[in-house]
Amino acid sequence: MWKYIGIKECNEFLLSLNLFKCKSREKYLKTIYAISNNKENNYKVYKINKRNGGYRTIYEPNSLLKEIHKNILLNILNNKEISKYAKAYHKGISLKDNATPHVNKKIILKLDIKNFFESIRFIDIYNACFPIEYFPKSVGMILTYLCTYEDHLTEGASVSPYMFLLIYFSLYI
Repeated sequence: MWKYIGIKECNEFLLSLNLFKCKSREKYLKTIYAISNNKENNYKVYKINKRNGGYRTIYEPNSLLKEIHKNILLNILNNKEISKYAKAYHKGISLKDNATPHVNKKIILKLDIKNFFESIRFIDIYNACFPIEYFPKSVGMILTYLCTYEDHLTEGASVSPYMFLLIYFSLYI
């Protein structure tokens, strides 16, 4: 369907997403392209200590990119269905909802996967979150660039947990 989309149609599609508030169409598009081409300049990267003695790298987006992520999450990703078994990172699901299936079980397995978010690659994000069936390829690529850092999912961005659920359950369940 999107095979013959040009730059004009791509830009119109990006404008229709309303990823952040901006009165000027030109400034909006220029900003989207600038952020997607210079992602590393739009994150504060730092490490926090973990209880086990290691550390976790946090990628905190600047305020504009946070707004864009919030709108991607609310207007695009939250409309995608995830597994009914997914409880973590899901809006409206409480800690009690997450724990209830495990009550009175003999064995509970708890994992902390090393560099988990960083192991989720650009292509997995693109395919699971912005597939060609729903987004022109160029738009899906730009949205994926906006949600990644050095071609991986980031820990610290509001879109990352829900993207993980979409990716994980599309690949493994």
